[in-house]
Amino acid sequence: MHFIKTIFRNFTHNQLYTAINIFGLAIGLSCFTFILLFIQDELSYDKHVKHYKQIYRIDADITISDRQQKVAKTSFAIGPAFQKEFPEVEDFVRFRSVDNSFLRFEEKKFYENLLYYTDSSIFRMFNHAFIFGNPETALKSKNSIVLTKTLAEKYFGSANPMGQLMNLGNKINCKVTGVIEDVPDNSHVQFEGLISMESYSQIIGEKMYHQLNTVHFWALRLFTFIKLKDNSSIETIYKKFPDFHDKHIADISKRLNGTYRFQAIRLDKIHLFSDAEWDLPTGDIRIIYIFTIIAIFILLIASINYMNLATARSSHKAKEVGVRKVLGAYRANLARLLIGESIILAFFALVMAIVIVESTLPFINNIWDKHLHFELLGNPIILLILITTSLLVGVLSGFYPSFYLSSFQPVIVLKGVLNPGRGSGNLRKSLIVFQFTISIIMIVGTLIVTRQMNFIKIQDLGFKKENLMVVRSTDTSFKKEIDFFKNELLANPNVYNISTSNTVPGGGNYMDVFLTEGKEKMEEQLMSHMFVDYNYIDLMGMTLISGRKFNPKQGTDINQSVIINWKAAQELGWNENALGKEIHRRSYGTEKYKVIGVLNDFHYSSLYEEIGPMVFFLEKQPEDLITIRINPKNKENTIAYIEQLWAQANPNEPFKYDYLDDILNELYTSDDNLQKVFTYFALLSILISLLGLFGLSSFITEQFSKNIGIRKLLGALGTIHRCFIIR
Repeated sequence: MHFIKTIFRNFTHNQLYTAINIFGLAIGLSCFTFILLFIQDELSYDKHVKHYKQIYRIDADITISDRQQKVAKTSFAIGPAFQKEFPEVEDFVRFRSVDNSFLRFEEKKFYENLLYYTDSSIFRMFNHAFIFGNPETALKSKNSIVLTKTLAEKYFGSANPMGQLMNLGNKINCKVTGVIEDVPDNSHVQFEGLISMESYSQIIGEKMYHQLNTVHFWALRLFTFIKLKDNSSIETIYKKFPDFHDKHIADISKRLNGTYRFQAIRLDKIHLFSDAEWDLPTGDIRIIYIFTIIAIFILLIASINYMNLATARSSHKAKEVGVRKVLGAYRANLARLLIGESIILAFFALVMAIVIVESTLPFINNIWDKHLHFELLGNPIILLILITTSLLVGVLSGFYPSFYLSSFQPVIVLKGVLNPGRGSGNLRKSLIVFQFTISIIMIVGTLIVTRQMNFIKIQDLGFKKENLMVVRSTDTSFKKEIDFFKNELLANPNVYNISTSNTVPGGGNYMDVFLTEGKEKMEEQLMSHMFVDYNYIDLMGMTLISGRKFNPKQGTDINQSVIINWKAAQELGWNENALGKEIHRRSYGTEKYKVIGVLNDFHYSSLYEEIGPMVFFLEKQPEDLITIRINPKNKENTIAYIEQLWAQANPNEPFKYDYLDDILNELYTSDDNLQKVFTYFALLSILISLLGLFGLSSFITEQFSKNIGIRKLLGALGTIHRCFIIR
């Protein structure tokens, strides 16, 4: 009890010292807690799935013309073929996103971005809890849909939606056959509605959907997961895959002059370790490493503050230590007293840190785009780590001061011969330098990430991305009104141009196998492609290297002409002689096209991805996306006008738009979040260091108060503060 009273007396007698240390440690521990919650959430992805150790996603690792590309998508055929050919595979499930579509029930209609076509096996492989419906039959039938709880409430309120019909994109009517609990935040595949995969056969055709011929293994369109049987190993499938390749894929691989390898990544590893293109948003294990280092750095800075202030106060403690030793106190007892003081201070800081975390977690969630929860009693792992860390910080922070102070010789101290505050001066200076070195490292990291983001924002993408609105439409009946819609918009002086396409840069990439003109024969080549109208190239501000753009006066352009990028001309070996070369759409029959123009390369996906070959096909009115370049000075009125005209021309679909800038920025969300995190943590590390420096300055000022008084009596005035600063 006397031990505790002594510690609290020291705290109350040195309130500034106590406040600085508790606040500095509290900031350090709160930062550590935030990072701990983030890391725990990142490491927990998909581990709630019962058999996650047996579930793998199949990726395609392809090489064509010496260009390697690893993508997270495979073909419709891979899942069924793997189950058929490999006895180790117990089940499979495929996910195909429903692009740019909306759901409608009676008068309620919304665009939904998280809808997927999937197989009924999803409920055997992933443990989704059903509120209504039977998991065995929910997605067995064509045109059936399963909703999450949130989506069901959005359309049906609290009513039971089972058996109700919902219209999908004015194309098919889906019957509600189940309602499940919302997908956990720490699931790699996020969805709000699932539509039976059989429904997709109406879109691509029954023949293509069911066939397993060789060309379909290269049509990379969806995510495929397999579940292995008990005691089976993915390595076994790796060993057997060459025979599978020879049977199903080798023919087209030879014609493409390419290779097709499969890669498998376990379900719980996807979020942090996937390096495949065309993936869903993922984390990065490198961020975990960086955040761990940041947490350690900030705790070190806070701990150094305590050590510096404790050794700086050694002159105040010296007489107390001397008296205690004269009265019989052992060095070990004194060391325990001083370390105990440090530990109790650390636990006070922990309590304050918990308050800080509770009050600021919504702000942190907004920065990280997370839904982190801080429940100590419901999260014993976090509680144990925080208590252990506080104890460790307390012991380490108090170890050197206790060792240093308990070593004083009582006779020398009580005579006033020893000035203990000076003995540790070099160490204090070294620790201060170390503190600010860490802060400078944090600042440098912030500057690097900031410059990276600035580079991304100012990089020439090969087109003009500013002031472009992207409006989505999937209603085929709207095609009849599209000319009216375009002409009315172009009559408005605030609308500069308008075009339609099946995708936009940053909005998704479509690849297929095409026949291309070689030196001796037609050769197969995997390339990205877009369907655009006559205005698209002008609208986007793209530039031609050679040839011409699509021309409505040229009647053959609609079904005989294509435009390629420079990368395609290079990879196909055409280079400057690309004009007039032939490309055939193999997947769609024997349609033949000639190259009429070559575009400068442009970035149609992330800057992290290498530009690949791209082909533009002309369609008078492509579905899905309408891109409008507007006057930036009168946006509100222009948008209101477009919405009014939309309601008149397309009453079946809700009006929804995005800016192309925002679509492109979403590709770099993780970079942007990293920049914010570095900035805030760098500022906090500087704040903690300045707190320690302020505390040291206060004690040094107190230590030299008598010295300053004597100097003033002797006539020193303006020079005192300069001497003090220099010292």
